[in-house]
Amino acid sequence: MKIFSPASLLLLALTVGCGGPGSVEVETSASGVKELIRSNLTTASETGEAGSAIMVIGMDIDKLAAEDPTLAAELKKSFSELEKANTPAKVKAKAKEMLGKL
Repeated sequence: MKIFSPASLLLLALTVGCGGPGSVEVETSASGVKELIRSNLTTASETGEAGSAIMVIGMDIDKLAAEDPTLAAELKKSFSELEKANTPAKVKAKAKEMLGKL
């Protein structure tokens, strides 16, 4: 019986996990969304790597469209070019261009 007790406790601990709420979506204002976009673009402009930040930038531009459709449309055009950038130099240049629009 002593052999099964520690194993049972381990199984219970693995099954229960840490708990807590999943992700919570937070409403952001246009200025908050602009700051998120600016932050990700700054990183891309410094490193030349877009990585997973590209998806986040695209989602944030979509959020910005509700508050500032004109700016979002301008950024969307540049964003499609940023997605196609295939060298660090091109990523840096396009990210800097987009930062200038913010």
